[in-house]
Amino acid sequence: MDGPIDWRPDGSLAFTAGAEIEWAAPTVGNKRLASNLAAELATDWNELIAAHKADEDKEDPGSALVALQGDFDDLAAGWVRATHLDIGSGQLPSKVEDWPYWLVSLEFVKAVAEHWGTHPFGLRTTDKGQTENAL
Repeated sequence: MDGPIDWRPDGSLAFTAGAEIEWAAPTVGNKRLASNLAAELATDWNELIAAHKADEDKEDPGSALVALQGDFDDLAAGWVRATHLDIGSGQLPSKVEDWPYWLVSLEFVKAVAEHWGTHPFGLRTTDKGQTENAL
């Protein structure tokens, strides 16, 4: 995922979401939490799709799809907020509607997980310099 995101070699990242946001390189515990939340997101995602298919015949397909997309955005936003609280700095806008469209997408969640997977034990920058984050 390219664009307004700075994918840093140490596993950290920075992006603009109305304000400058930074996420530190995750520790093993941070990755585990994000992974568990992503697994919950995937389960909820699948349940939403199943419910959408069941309701497809009952409603206007266009409005049902808009509602489904809103639910998807809420799931992704929940993951972003939880991850940001865990390792982030800077202030996310309080309203999800003020976030960039890509921040509330499953593609962003996948891209972060992939980025972390390519830097599983990178150096973490702290106020005292860089240190290994997988001890």
